[in-house]
Amino acid sequence: MTVGIAFGVALAFLVLPFLIVYSLRGVRQRSLEREELWFRDNSLEAFRVRHPETIKSGRFTCPHCGGEKLFVRTFARDVDLLEHVCNLCGKALYVSRAS
Repeated sequence: MTVGIAFGVALAFLVLPFLIVYSLRGVRQRSLEREELWFRDNSLEAFRVRHPETIKSGRFTCPHCGGEKLFVRTFARDVDLLEHVCNLCGKALYVSRAS
């Protein structure tokens, strides 16, 4: 009986790390997929589809206030994402990846 318990405990310590790593890998993969979907929904292409009236004859206008100037800032703490914001009303319009 004691040998069976010792074998079970040893097996648990051998298998448990693999199960944890495998499950965390799945969580990270789902997180990356959600991040990519969010980026696609907030990209310039998606913005153009939602607001086709904002770009006319090569000029861009804010759909909220009609402002024509944008400024770019880093998005939160992520240095790879840039947020494009209307200079007049301060609304974030879309995000892009830093090259």
